[in-house]
Amino acid sequence: MNCTAMARITLVLALLVAAPQPALAWGPAMHAYVNWKARQQARGQGVYWAGLDLQAYLAAAPAPDLWYAAEEAKLAVPGAIEEDWEYVRLMFAESKNLRQISFTLGYAGHIEGDVMGHRIYLAAGTGNDVHHLVRDTCSGFVLFGAHEGYDHFTMPADLVVGWGLGTVRGAGTVSGEWKWSAFDDEMLALMKRAADKWCEARAKKKGEAIKGCPVSLQTIGKLRDFQRFAVNTVAHTLSFPGYYADQSTAAANAKLVRGYDEAEWGAGKGPAMLRRGLNESVSGTVQRLFYESDIISWIHKAQVSQAQLQRFMIGPPPDGQDEREGLVAAGGCSVSDRPGAGALWLLALALLAWRRQGAR
Repeated sequence: MNCTAMARITLVLALLVAAPQPALAWGPAMHAYVNWKARQQARGQGVYWAGLDLQAYLAAAPAPDLWYAAEEAKLAVPGAIEEDWEYVRLMFAESKNLRQISFTLGYAGHIEGDVMGHRIYLAAGTGNDVHHLVRDTCSGFVLFGAHEGYDHFTMPADLVVGWGLGTVRGAGTVSGEWKWSAFDDEMLALMKRAADKWCEARAKKKGEAIKGCPVSLQTIGKLRDFQRFAVNTVAHTLSFPGYYADQSTAAANAKLVRGYDEAEWGAGKGPAMLRRGLNESVSGTVQRLFYESDIISWIHKAQVSQAQLQRFMIGPPPDGQDEREGLVAAGGCSVSDRPGAGALWLLALALLAWRRQGAR
């Protein structure tokens, strides 16, 4: 690794350590991967909601982390709403079409995907916040190549992060751009409706007068834009020649993670721990999203017709998604020769220092 690369990574880590609280979860690319992989496993088992809007489902994978940006963005949001399953239930209840149901399912996947990742890998070992932070922000290298003995998770990158999250990867000194286009005003309105119901129920439970929910469409929109702006801005700031054009940064991040992993678990143990954490995150997400009765019941109580529900369960998928679904069903394409941009926006997101309640 050249001196420029080391200086950039050292600067980023210094900023991360100085943040009030570390990020405590998989980053957006990793969440999109877990959701996608869970759907693939469910497909192999024959239960996968064939009419799912895959783009909305993948786009929702990072969505719960928006709430944690509120303090940094100096915005007021309802406390404890971030990963609350009652809020998920209300999102299903407020869903008016299959796209919104699909988005809500992806939102739920983020919550479940965090659980085993925390317990097994991200917050395992000594529980040291710096170690946790390094793993969290750098582990995206496994999506873009095999380095330092860590697996390369083969996936259709242009589908998982390029389509669902709208990422346009640059080349040379040109930064990529995270558009998140599928998380549009329709989804902001869905989250707002569910938040209103959630706040109303909480006020009644406490026996308090309903004074309105401290969240608005403008607030949720600002949080979405804040997250997207931070990713793009920091990506641009940290860009240097070759970052998006080769695997040098992914390799450097893998080496950094290996050092922390070996310090806690011993030589060569890190790859197995990461693999197990991701595999268990995927397995838990499969079970939660596609088999558990409460989620199935919540889907059936959405504000859609029986015909739409039937389509969601057995297909066909939304117009224009057959070809992409075919790509995924075929196993996708290796991305080992693709630019290693994923690790950068994981680093960038950590600069937001999402507020977490701790590992579940």
